[in-house]
Amino acid sequence: MNSPLTIPLTLKDRDLAQRFKNQQPNSQKADQVYSQTLAVLAVNYYCQWLGIETDLDSDDSWNPIVKLLSNSADLTLKNIGKIECLPLLPGDKRVKVPAEALADRIGYIVVQLSDDFRQGNLLGFVPSVSSGELKIEELRSLLEWIDYLESLKEKPILSHWLQGIFTASWEAVEQIESLLESLQEQPAFNFRHRLTHSSLSPKIERAKLFNLERQGEQVALFVGLNTVSSSEIDISVQLYPQISQTYLPQDLQMMILDETGKSVMQSEAGGSENLQFNFRGERGEHFSIKIVLGDVSITQGFVV
Repeated sequence: MNSPLTIPLTLKDRDLAQRFKNQQPNSQKADQVYSQTLAVLAVNYYCQWLGIETDLDSDDSWNPIVKLLSNSADLTLKNIGKIECLPLLPGDKRVKVPAEALADRIGYIVVQLSDDFRQGNLLGFVPSVSSGELKIEELRSLLEWIDYLESLKEKPILSHWLQGIFTASWEAVEQIESLLESLQEQPAFNFRHRLTHSSLSPKIERAKLFNLERQGEQVALFVGLNTVSSSEIDISVQLYPQISQTYLPQDLQMMILDETGKSVMQSEAGGSENLQFNFRGERGEHFSIKIVLGDVSITQGFVV
């Protein structure tokens, strides 16, 4: 197992946890809230030591009304997303993951609480979970945590797009069109009627230009979103050629990679006007789009 990081928990911390505990309707819920509160505080201290800004006041786990109805122990990392702080009591080998925490989380940190609740041992993290139970041996080292968070800063969080929060480098489609039309008199890209090629009419759509440094090729990548449910999003990915071209380069490839980097969808342009994938993702899932042209490749990561 990874070496744990011990976080001291003060009397003030335990008093706060006790106050939340006293607000609960039964003893089982009260004990749960007590341990969850201490787990959130332990992770919050850890983030402060790392210089990561948090926002306890916005978290469901700090809202007394939501706390009565929810099992969540979330902590918001400003400008990054929510993590779930999972308490583990001494002797337990498996960690329960609340149903509310299976989506809309960028990661999960397990905190093993001491018998006297005077310290929390941070055992490790996982970027995602697929069920309501997590095994200790599945945890990744906290040494990877900072690198993981840094990688997330480069990944647009698509569920944030649905809330009107956009990554700076991803432009509204109209802005991309205006930019390209200002560069040349002819229509910008061959995407005027791109939605007629798609089975998905996106509720939210953003675009980004990528340079493929072989003879100066440039492509435009469009990502469109539709909400399916509270946990699922339909995603449309479309790739179009540069300003002066009707067709994509013959040997250009586009792939969808899962969290492990394995290709789950792949297509080659073969002289077509565009490449497109439609698929469904769950909030909190990670995937990447990889564009390859000869010996040049570009990979763009996303969090659903």
